Amino acid sequence: MKTSRVQPDSAISAAARTAARPPSWQRIPARIRDRYFPALAYSGYAALWRANTGSMWAFSMQSVAQGWLVVSLTESPMMLGILGVFLSAPMVLLSPIGGLLADRLDRARVIQAAQLMVLVGALTIGTLVALNWIQIWHLIIFSIMNGTGFATSVPSRHAMVADLVPRKIVPNAVALNNTTHSTANFVGPALAGFLVAAFGIASAYFVQVGAYVWSIANVNLIGRTRTPPRGTASVLQTMRAGFGYVLRQKSIRSLLLLGLAPSLLGWPVLTLTPAFVKLDLKGGPEDLGLLLGILGAGSLVGAMASILLTGVRAKGRMVISALLIQGAMILILAMSRSFIQAGLALWFIGFGQAVYFAFNHSIIQLLVPSEIRGRVISVWMIGWGLMPIGLLPISAVAERLGTPIAFAWAGSLTLLFVLSITLLSRDLWTLQPDDAEEPS
Repeated sequence: MKTSRVQPDSAISAAARTAARPPSWQRIPARIRDRYFPALAYSGYAALWRANTGSMWAFSMQSVAQGWLVVSLTESPMMLGILGVFLSAPMVLLSPIGGLLADRLDRARVIQAAQLMVLVGALTIGTLVALNWIQIWHLIIFSIMNGTGFATSVPSRHAMVADLVPRKIVPNAVALNNTTHSTANFVGPALAGFLVAAFGIASAYFVQVGAYVWSIANVNLIGRTRTPPRGTASVLQTMRAGFGYVLRQKSIRSLLLLGLAPSLLGWPVLTLTPAFVKLDLKGGPEDLGLLLGILGAGSLVGAMASILLTGVRAKGRMVISALLIQGAMILILAMSRSFIQAGLALWFIGFGQAVYFAFNHSIIQLLVPSEIRGRVISVWMIGWGLMPIGLLPISAVAERLGTPIAFAWAGSLTLLFVLSITLLSRDLWTLQPDDAEEPS
């Protein structure tokens, strides 16, 4: 089964080549470009990077706008958790389908279809808010649409990275891909907080629509990146092959199991942050946007640090260390009683989050063959879809005893879980995927 790589001199389209290496890019000294940003020299990857930037900005803004909208309507931390359930459920149910689509269809087209669905949802919610017709059930439907979009697009979005650049550039491409999430976390929440405070919640949703349009347009510039497989296996057999691969590969199995810590315990904390800001710190939407912007700043620094550290061999060790940082900082966030303390804790949470994602996906890209990579990433996505298992009890604790106690519980369990997996899977601590042969 063959895949095609997009080389720097390939003519996907004149627009793609121009966008990938504009004059401002060429004015950067060659030694800096070649050392820190070599993946952006590949036009297909550059288009994917820009598309991911747009979609991540939209999602980061939506988390602030919807979080503040829900708290304003209900003043209930539990409702934030309930909406999180409807966001996560499609990830459990549909991620295997998303992985199958990533391994059987043109990955760029899968991404575009998913983004179009979420764009329509954001436009609808923005209109309902502007007309003052918004109700909680509208947000439930939008959460399901968002979860469906993630479940079907994320396997393709991540799986195609290694198809667009040579193997030696993959760690850099993954690290740069992570900056799209980090810059979104840095700019998106602050922008959303400003828009909500200055122009109302609807304005944040309309700006999201523009970001999704930008994303879809750039995905269109990627072109065909791989030849879809023409196997005769049934859908069920193909999906079973993905799960079987994960179970057979000890390193991948341990890595995906370790990923349950941020999904079950870390992300619920960020989901409850709007309630923490309004009910415990007595802040407004601009304060929420500022704190989440600080989280994004830490994530951005972590992403840039990951670019500098792409040469680190023991990538499994970096994954474990990043998750331990997150757990410790969640504990500090629980004890915060001022915006300065909370901001400091969130900065380090963002830093650890970025390093985790960069090295986690580098390992998957380097060890998993392209033909099955979408399905393996879909298994990782299922772990994120299990977020309600952690979110609902943490939300219930926040509702009954307060968000600080809920955060303390989540931080303690994160540290305990990561340390336990590390002791049971010691080979992950010394895992060096760069030295492995190219998967086939």
